[in-house]
Amino acid sequence: MASFIVDLDGVLRRGNQTIEGAPELLDILEDYVIVTNNSTRTPHMYSEELGEIGLFIPPERIFTSAKATALFLKENRKYTTAWVVGEKGLVEEIQKIGYTITEDGECVVVGWDRTLTFQKLEAACLAIRNGAEFIGTNPDVTFPSEKGIIPGCGSILAFLEACTHQNPLVIGKPNPLIVELALQRLKDKNAYVIGDRLDTDIQAGITAGLKTILVMTGVETEKSLESSTTKPDFVFSNLKDLRDFILKLK
Repeated sequence: MASFIVDLDGVLRRGNQTIEGAPELLDILEDYVIVTNNSTRTPHMYSEELGEIGLFIPPERIFTSAKATALFLKENRKYTTAWVVGEKGLVEEIQKIGYTITEDGECVVVGWDRTLTFQKLEAACLAIRNGAEFIGTNPDVTFPSEKGIIPGCGSILAFLEACTHQNPLVIGKPNPLIVELALQRLKDKNAYVIGDRLDTDIQAGITAGLKTILVMTGVETEKSLESSTTKPDFVFSNLKDLRDFILKLK
């Protein structure tokens, strides 16, 4: 059986709504991990939240950009303090590696934040301009919600780039680092990467040297696919067709 790295938002759910065919897709997956650029929740929070809409995924199969960012900092930096622009999922992961959250942190870690305030941005701007390293969990400018396409983490990063004239180090997709970390959880290292975004999911898979599958259930359109230089190996318009494809791989 093949292994799979599967995106969450735009593939399995849209906001608080399950995407048609998602439960049936999960039923046939054996060696898989959910890799999401969404940093707002911990794996346990995601598992509980997804279960409420019929998507039953154990926390150990969920890998977030917040977790990847914390692992990167733990293994590659000697900081002890950080200013965090983000929600509980990101704050908890940074605290788990022993960091103190403070406005004059040695680094500024920015994730998606639906509780964003000017005060948070002001503190981040000042810290970065004073020399703190600028780190982003993911570059997604937009987010597919049940209401429609709304601002994502990348929009917050763009604000801070504009006022600091600094570019962030982004840990999540399309950085292949998050894919490489996720592969450690799979038996078969030649995984397929499934996503709904060309610029993050598919690009990360290509850069990591893996086969890629785009599903047209999220942000992409036929027009954006045609005009993009990022080309997936396979494209499916819905999850039923994807499920049929995976069954043939067995």
